[in-house]
Amino acid sequence: LISSILYPSLMAEVSTDSGNGTNDEYTADGSDENSSSTGKEDSNSNEDITQEDNLNGNFTPEPSFSQDDLDDTDDDHKENDDLAKEEISEDSNNPTQDEGSSSTVNEDTHNNEDITQKNNSDGNFTSDPNSYDTDSQNKDVDPMKKETSEDSNNLPQNKNVEQSPDGNLEYLEHGEIIFGEPVRWKAKIRAGNPLNETVKGNLSLDLPEGIFDIKICIGNETYYNTSKIWIELGPKEEKEIYVEFSTPPVDNETEYVNVTLSSLLPSEARNIRVYENGTIKWCYNSTKNLSNIIIARGKKIRIYHSSPLPYHNVTVNISIESNDVSVEGDGNYVLKNGILRWYISNLSSSANITIMPNVERFQGNVTFGKPVEWKVRCGNFVIRYSTPAPIKREFLEKNSERIYRKRILVSSNSSLAYKNVKVCTRIPEVRYDLQVSFDDLDHQGISYNLLDRDGNNLFDTIEWVIPELSHQNYVVSIDFNRVRFADRFADHIDNYDGTYTAYIYSGPINYYDENKGCFLPINTTIENISYNGFEYANLKNNFAVYFDKDKARVMLRYKDCSVIWNIGDQDFGKIQNFDVFVNGSTITYENIFDGIDLRYRVTYDGLSEEIILKKPLDIKSLTEEIELSGDCYCEEDNGTIYLCSKGSRIFEIKKPFMKEENDPAERCYDLRYEIKRNGSTYYITKVIENLSWLKDASREYPIVLDPSVTIVEVDPGSGENDGYVYGRDADYRRARKIATGYSNSATTLYIGQYKNLFTGDYYIYRSFLKFDTSSIPSIATITSAALKLYGYGDYSSTDFHIRLTKWTGDTPIDTGDYLQSDGKLYDDGSFSTSSFTTSGYNTIRISNYSLITKAGYTKICVASDRDISGIQPTGSEYVIVYSYEKGSGYRPLLIVTYTLPNNPPSASYYGGACDIYAGKKVTTIQTDHIDPDGADDVDDCRLRIGSQESYFTLQWNVDTNTYSIVDGTA
Repeated sequence: LISSILYPSLMAEVSTDSGNGTNDEYTADGSDENSSSTGKEDSNSNEDITQEDNLNGNFTPEPSFSQDDLDDTDDDHKENDDLAKEEISEDSNNPTQDEGSSSTVNEDTHNNEDITQKNNSDGNFTSDPNSYDTDSQNKDVDPMKKETSEDSNNLPQNKNVEQSPDGNLEYLEHGEIIFGEPVRWKAKIRAGNPLNETVKGNLSLDLPEGIFDIKICIGNETYYNTSKIWIELGPKEEKEIYVEFSTPPVDNETEYVNVTLSSLLPSEARNIRVYENGTIKWCYNSTKNLSNIIIARGKKIRIYHSSPLPYHNVTVNISIESNDVSVEGDGNYVLKNGILRWYISNLSSSANITIMPNVERFQGNVTFGKPVEWKVRCGNFVIRYSTPAPIKREFLEKNSERIYRKRILVSSNSSLAYKNVKVCTRIPEVRYDLQVSFDDLDHQGISYNLLDRDGNNLFDTIEWVIPELSHQNYVVSIDFNRVRFADRFADHIDNYDGTYTAYIYSGPINYYDENKGCFLPINTTIENISYNGFEYANLKNNFAVYFDKDKARVMLRYKDCSVIWNIGDQDFGKIQNFDVFVNGSTITYENIFDGIDLRYRVTYDGLSEEIILKKPLDIKSLTEEIELSGDCYCEEDNGTIYLCSKGSRIFEIKKPFMKEENDPAERCYDLRYEIKRNGSTYYITKVIENLSWLKDASREYPIVLDPSVTIVEVDPGSGENDGYVYGRDADYRRARKIATGYSNSATTLYIGQYKNLFTGDYYIYRSFLKFDTSSIPSIATITSAALKLYGYGDYSSTDFHIRLTKWTGDTPIDTGDYLQSDGKLYDDGSFSTSSFTTSGYNTIRISNYSLITKAGYTKICVASDRDISGIQPTGSEYVIVYSYEKGSGYRPLLIVTYTLPNNPPSASYYGGACDIYAGKKVTTIQTDHIDPDGADDVDDCRLRIGSQESYFTLQWNVDTNTYSIVDGTA
């Protein structure tokens, strides 16, 4: 309607004396049926003027409206402000003419017919398709008359009048929509005369086809079932035109849709079980034997109309039996309390909506080689079935000392897409993720994780997740050449950009393999290896450990020394038949006593023994038999037992303690050793002195008795290579200058200071670390360095910066090291405890590389910047980090990146000889070889003999500088 009702054709009459105008079909209400002679004369005059104007084309009766003008100013229609508005540009039409008006209705009709024909022929008007003929006029509407007159003085006679009519559509809206009933529309138009003179004439509203029950009101005049009205506008006058009409109704139709069992299953489904309300109802082996069972029913609803105008803001309320449905379709919808409210903002011709029972499909775990289980829920039914197993194939493409490469192909034969499929494959054990490359050949951007499945601190598995499984291709590669295991404490990594990075640990991470003649990563995995009555062993370490599967017996061997532990019957119970379980680095003797397990764990520097009390027991002590080899003997020092040989301490058995397994912070150190000797056999008893801690009602089991055995000679002094020293005094200045305590054997280090608010004493903590950096070549140029400390606890209510100075003392750490610092700052000062983490390493970057001692030992003092500046604490401002004693994965770490001079290794010939031995000619070649980087990583030399065109190459290991060629004959 907007597009049609706003393009009116207006026939205006401009007269110089009074007269009346007539409607083309009906006269307006309130006019006299009998026209006077004066009216006739006026009519003739108007006819003349209209003809003249029409010929000259100086009158443009068709008003123009813009979409911006569609502003509802009527209070009755403010709720329809969101109706669409259209913009119509002004257009000039040829003026129309009135050939005369009659005093009778019939004459008016005849005249108007002539005018309409003429207008059509002139192209000024289109015939109104909704105009009624005389019969329809007499049937539907009473005749109407209108008498109009104009003052002849207002306009000059026989003069063309140029006008620009103006008009605004103020609203257009339809009423309530009820299915099957016509829709009623209302519109309001404001017509205006911009001229300073009166205009009048017929206004033809070009209404769309298909509307009916038309009603047009202007002032006190009302027109029915017509598109033409008479309008007269004075100078600058505006009038409101009200239009009402009806359009065809909105109807609806519903189609019901069945949800069958076969529609819910893929064709490859097997082992199908159908449950209704939790009770199994049908079983099928496959979909081939499946009958067409109806599980549920939905419906499709269509609403439509034949109106020439679109309907707006249509809301349909649909009752449904259950809210457990899925809805798709046009428009928007909201489901609440069993009512689906369907909203269509613009109903042009039809809209559709489908309401189906909700179908939920759940995928079970996806494991390669096993069928995938599915569950489908629809209404009261649950369907379970399985689909074919996904496939994984692995192809080892290369496996050498330098490169490992494996291709993995994964696929699925199911029509259903398996989602979030986890894929994993074993790889040779590596320490650094940078050694591993993962190629996603299908370019899906898959990320991966490296896992340590056996708990030995080496990656042995690569795992990734495929969002949607189809047919994918992956390649896993490992570059062994990138990492050089320099010594027991350091690894050096080739960054492949001309730089190298040394990872230097405060404890052993590598062992020397006698067979391969090089250092390799420690691997603490317990393997099935038989030796002297022992069935399990770990040999990839700086020591060897063996385990018996029939007895609670273990042997630890280092060089020529060995110690055997054996647990027998105890006062609280006898040994039971037990089970043995091996898991990575641990071996467990389960239920060795009633309610007690015995577990051993291989570490990088020894063996941990854990006696696990799974329930409250009446136990006061536990005795073990220890057998030493050769001239080994046992001694105790401050609660720690040392097993010695030839005056040297070989094994250290630390002072035992108890802890809750699920809350290690709950500990008790009130245990001691009692030692008895019978020749080379010792009986060591762990005595629990604090039984009340064990019997506490709040104690949560299991409880672990945990002494550990360390191989002392593997890392002489390592346990003392880090520690902390503290000062305590009520006078802050004295606390900073005088040490009162230290620790070089705890699993944690303290950094910072605090004030005890109860005693008023000040505590200042400084930690000291020593690293073996001798593997860094003396000719190296350091480009970056950092100290990494694994966080244990943050107690800094006042944040501070952790600073590094050079420790000028030496091991063993004691109170004398408190002030042993050169006072210079070697870090960049950027690390604040505000970013301190207890779930990983904290990195303090070193900016002054003179802190690092190449080809020697690097010693570092770690302190608070507020301690260094002498700022008194008002509360807690300290952190705790793990020390060497905590074990691998937590120990302090020094990372140093460096470059080397760009000089390649070289070899030179310096002598040789030719001799005859046993009838054979022997040629000896002697060479010198040089490795400029000092890393001793040159493997072999090659010598080319012959001419440029013909030669052969000799190759020999650099362990010798002599190579002999034996000819077949003299």
